[in-house]
Amino acid sequence: MLKWRAKKAGISNQGQVLSLANFSSKNSVPAMINQGLGAVTLIGADLQGSGPVAIVNQAGFYGRDIRTSGYERALDNEVKGRGVEASPRVSRWRSLPRTRSSLCFPPVRAG
Repeated sequence: MLKWRAKKAGISNQGQVLSLANFSSKNSVPAMINQGLGAVTLIGADLQGSGPVAIVNQAGFYGRDIRTSGYERALDNEVKGRGVEASPRVSRWRSLPRTRSSLCFPPVRAG
């Protein structure tokens, strides 16, 4: 577990491909900001904090089994057509229109 005092976001992704499983965050800023041509996959998260939103998305994002507490909204999406997710629990969410159904296999650890 990493601990630091984030000033802008717990994770700020600027155009990279990022996959996280079982991510947890305690912040007074958004847990994640995804921008540029980035693509984030977030499977299983516990995001605790304060402020308006836990995740700010401006790029490709797929999330499943995300729990938030303390934030006003779970997710603000600025990609055309999807809007915000106000619920504190996100079962499954994607920023882009559906092309195929997503698989709901549990994460598997290598090794």
